[in-house]
Amino acid sequence: MRQRPSASVGLRDFGAAWHDESNALRISVRDAGRDANGDAFNVVVVLRNIGTEPIAIYQRWNSWGAYQWRFAIVDAKGNGMFAGNPEEGWTRNAPSAVSIKPGTELALNAIVQEKRTSTIPKGKEVFMSKVPLAFPLRVRAIFEATADLPPEPRVSLDGTTTVSSSALWVGAIATGWIDVR
Repeated sequence: MRQRPSASVGLRDFGAAWHDESNALRISVRDAGRDANGDAFNVVVVLRNIGTEPIAIYQRWNSWGAYQWRFAIVDAKGNGMFAGNPEEGWTRNAPSAVSIKPGTELALNAIVQEKRTSTIPKGKEVFMSKVPLAFPLRVRAIFEATADLPPEPRVSLDGTTTVSSSALWVGAIATGWIDVR
């Protein structure tokens, strides 16, 4: 089964050299806060097409899209950590994309936790931290799509629109630091 390599994480995720927009795509956080149990946090990350042409990104259900998203996290003691896609055995995997039309947005409704719980709220995308989340936290959402993508056509979320390789967005953007208490 074909699979895209994992995202490249490193110290640069904690540096200042990030921009919140690139190649007509802007990233922001609409909402962030601790969940009701207090051991995880919820965050809504928004990608907005600020250009004049549609932009395609891989859907998160497949390995190409899953590894485009990650979170850099710093706790109150200054310890840096990452949260990314849970380690999965891909039982079904094929590249598929969704198109973001000019002036519209795509929202990722995420929950970031240390341990996967059995009750994930409906509509939430799960991200895992490999170390405990000691609040308060500073969080940065990162979206990065590289050019090492397969050349075959992709199908959009509605299952009817073919997205060409040339429409796929390539770049790296990140939000500023957000406080989560």
